[in-house]
Amino acid sequence: MKAFFPRIAAVNLAGNKTAYLPYLLTSSVCVATFYIMLTFAISPEMARVPYATGAVMLFGFGTVIIAIFCAALLFYANSFLIRRRKKEFGLYSVLGMEKRHVGVVLFFETLYTLAASLILGLIGGTLLSQLLFGALSSLLSFDVVFSISFCDAAAIAACILFGGLFAVIFLYNLLHLYQASPVSLLHGEQTGEREPRASWILTIIGLAALGGGYTIAVVRTNAVTSIPDFFLAVLLVIIGTFCLFTSGSIKFLKALKRSKRFYYKPENFISLSGMLFRMKRNAAGLASICILFTMLLVTVSTTLCLYLGRESSLQQLYPTAVTAFGEASGADDVTEALNTAESIAQENGAELTRSLVFRSGTLVFTEQDGTLVLTQDGDEADHFVYATIVPAEDYAALSGEEVVLEPNEFLLASSSLSQDTVLSLNGTEYRCAGEADALNAVTQTGLAGMDMQFAMIVCRDAESLLTSAGGSLTGFNGYFDVTGGDEAETAFAEAIASSGCAFSYASSRADVAQEWYALYGCFLFLGLFFGALFLMATGLIIYYKQLSEGFDDSTRFAIMQKVGLSPEESRRAIRRQILLVFFLPLAAAALHLVFAYNIICNILLILGVTDRMLFACLCAATFVLCAAVYYLIYRLTSRTYSRLVRA
Repeated sequence: MKAFFPRIAAVNLAGNKTAYLPYLLTSSVCVATFYIMLTFAISPEMARVPYATGAVMLFGFGTVIIAIFCAALLFYANSFLIRRRKKEFGLYSVLGMEKRHVGVVLFFETLYTLAASLILGLIGGTLLSQLLFGALSSLLSFDVVFSISFCDAAAIAACILFGGLFAVIFLYNLLHLYQASPVSLLHGEQTGEREPRASWILTIIGLAALGGGYTIAVVRTNAVTSIPDFFLAVLLVIIGTFCLFTSGSIKFLKALKRSKRFYYKPENFISLSGMLFRMKRNAAGLASICILFTMLLVTVSTTLCLYLGRESSLQQLYPTAVTAFGEASGADDVTEALNTAESIAQENGAELTRSLVFRSGTLVFTEQDGTLVLTQDGDEADHFVYATIVPAEDYAALSGEEVVLEPNEFLLASSSLSQDTVLSLNGTEYRCAGEADALNAVTQTGLAGMDMQFAMIVCRDAESLLTSAGGSLTGFNGYFDVTGGDEAETAFAEAIASSGCAFSYASSRADVAQEWYALYGCFLFLGLFFGALFLMATGLIIYYKQLSEGFDDSTRFAIMQKVGLSPEESRRAIRRQILLVFFLPLAAAALHLVFAYNIICNILLILGVTDRMLFACLCAATFVLCAAVYYLIYRLTSRTYSRLVRA
């Protein structure tokens, strides 16, 4: 008797392999992805990777996201499975088996599924982690390929997490089993399949939420506040998508039903009738596909953009090989710093190919109709201009040009301001007399457009101008290009920062590049990782939807064929159903991405990416590729549907 229930559970799993194999595959992949991500976050080998501190933090955050995502995915798949099994459980009760006995069978089924998922997931995760760690090393631009071993802590954590999830799923199924009567279990597959009514309230809420999310995404131009705005817009779009798919799609289908030319055709009549009959459940699944597909597009395209644009962004934010800052006490500091820099370069067997050294002070302005007005404490504006004030004598020394300026004139170097810009300060207007060409190369172009514009202003009496505005000429800037490669650049930066001259801080682009590439490589790895998960979830939802539709429609198609529907008409009806509804999530996801384009570009600005055209091309390429995979999944799952309805 003790072996009876475990044997029944094994027979049940084998008999329902059409539904349980995708569930087992999904849970195994979830275990593998969680194990891999946690291994990367806590593995000692990963901690020894150069510049991996930021990557480890990102992997820790990604582990939490994957755990939440896997829980939601498993509960969705289980909801389909338990619905398909209700009739079977009801039959057990009719044949005399008590609910506690059915509960024991459920327990062993859950236990078998958990054990198989953990075994397959941990084996697959261990093997894949070796391959993925090598790929990660390549993405992080490391010359040395590191190896990673089996992580006991990650395996134990995976067993605890998924053991807990399966325990909750078992208790959830057991609760439904004990609350339902044998009659309701026997008719469980037909519950909730009345033709839904379109709710005007849900439609209005959906339109308002979607419109609000789109408006935030398009109107918000401040890159600094784009991140919280983005999450608010995402929340509104999710709400709007579910409401409109639930109610708006019903109205759309009913409008098609009222069209006599469209509705009174065998393939359209069958598809529309079947979809309307169960639209409430279908709409939620289609909305989920739309949201997941949108997340897939955004995640993959943004991380690809970050990775492919990393070199360009680095060049814009760090225009010279070495950047140094400090505090200046007088004009003699410029000559001293130049002499020190040349001596340090010679000592390291290198040569300075560019040396831009000057004193500076900073003032913050607001732009009003082409005029820069000095900001006061508490001022709020949409656009701030951070102006670096440079003395004319320092600019003449670094450029080798004679600078002749009137008291109310200045030279301008800026990637965003025009030479018609007027500077208003203490009632005096200063006008631009030309471009400070020698400073254009070191103006902060990478941050332009973030509503924090940057400019360098060369004026004749910089110290007096700064003092009158409450500032001071105490800043010290140095920009150097050094021959000899990355090692020479790093050695020069370290030496000049410790030389005792006015520079107290220096960084080399080569040193920053290592951390930069590691961070963006990690972003791409996570993006592709999450993209694969989102695609798997999308495929699972599509498969279960086709499976559910096939089970539910098999009886109806059998009846229709008995009254004259041919097999060819059945196939046309199936294709029509796919064209009418199941590709709607792709169109909606593309629309979401179009409206999200502006706000995502603003977020990319914060991360140093200014190439909007690159992001647009990657969005289009990602959509085409993912849509092709989506279509392939449909082709495969529609065969299951066709086989079921023709059975």
